Amino acid sequence: MNHGGQHNGRVLTSLLRPVQLAGTWTDGRARAAAEATIAVVAVGVRGVVLITALIIAPITFSNANGALSFPYLGAAMLAVVVSMGLCAKTVVTARLRSRPWGIADLFTCFLAIVVCTSVSSRNSSWVLGHFDLPYAINASSVAAGWLRSLKRSLLVSSTIAAALVLAAALTDTKTLAVAVSSAANVVLFGVASAMGAAYLRRLGASFDTLHQQMVDATKRLELERYRLQVHDACGVLRMLADEDTPESALPALRRQARKESLRLRAYLIRDAAHEAVDVPATLADVVLAATDDFTDLPLVVHTALAEEVTLSEQSALLLQRAITTLLYNVRIHANARHVTLHAEQDDYGWELTVHDDGVGFEPRPSIFGYGLQEQVFAALASCDIRVRLTSRPGRGTLVTIAGKSR
Repeated sequence: MNHGGQHNGRVLTSLLRPVQLAGTWTDGRARAAAEATIAVVAVGVRGVVLITALIIAPITFSNANGALSFPYLGAAMLAVVVSMGLCAKTVVTARLRSRPWGIADLFTCFLAIVVCTSVSSRNSSWVLGHFDLPYAINASSVAAGWLRSLKRSLLVSSTIAAALVLAAALTDTKTLAVAVSSAANVVLFGVASAMGAAYLRRLGASFDTLHQQMVDATKRLELERYRLQVHDACGVLRMLADEDTPESALPALRRQARKESLRLRAYLIRDAAHEAVDVPATLADVVLAATDDFTDLPLVVHTALAEEVTLSEQSALLLQRAITTLLYNVRIHANARHVTLHAEQDDYGWELTVHDDGVGFEPRPSIFGYGLQEQVFAALASCDIRVRLTSRPGRGTLVTIAGKSR
């Protein structure tokens, strides 16, 4: 069995795993994926230096005398060792780091520039003395990955470029033009690599921020759904526990408590979005279904003029819950002697009024509870149903709900 191949495959899979999982937007994973991508590119690019250094080893002995070949070969082998260490560290950590191999890489790059320029100035073979050029470009590009700053990358790239030009000017002016051209490429590749790495990191940070916003929004939505489910149940429990609740209201409250317990159980067992609900089809049916459990209230219900008004399933469900919430408020707060619900259809759509002659109040949105704010006004507005509430202390409350016919 090829255990070495399997090990290399596992190492590569480990390195690329953050990149593969970037699409899941797990917290912090996008940043890790960006770092891993930079690391993968750096390891691939560094392969150029390794291949170049290994190729020149046999050529060195056949084209130069010992005095020149040994320093040149030594610089190349040092570059191989440093490059292998840099690549191994990058593979293990899935990111580029400055210490120890990043710093060692820059030191080896400057050493190679000095040695290679000296060799090329005293040898007629074009093959020798040019290992420093690809190394300088490569080292500048790799350093941009761990410097994490465009200014620092520009400084390092410019320093390497200046070393190339200065070494050529001091040893061999015939190659000065080539050195200047190579120096320009060093700066260009260094800056481009820094910009690419910065873009990937910003992209990863943006994905993580977006993911966190999605998580927060989901939590808020789930909290609102939970509050929507338990609000009416809390009202029923409150009245059941209140010793001042009239005996005549207890049978209706017990029926409602049973319905609420079944609904909450269904919500807790399975997703509320898939909760099976028998939704009435017409406006008259919605009003009758909503008032069915409020037999303890002095209700007068008129729905004869609304039997032909059809509603969408979503509108009917939200309207039924809104009427239920209004009647809960009447039961708890109004102390009304008469409660009238009147539904009718006209040329513009349909209208439902809920009127009680109870204690009334000053209708300021700042004092509206969760039921009025969310389960009546906000919920009905989401399906384009208008709500208007008027009330005065001692004069009762009138809620007018209007919508368009289908």
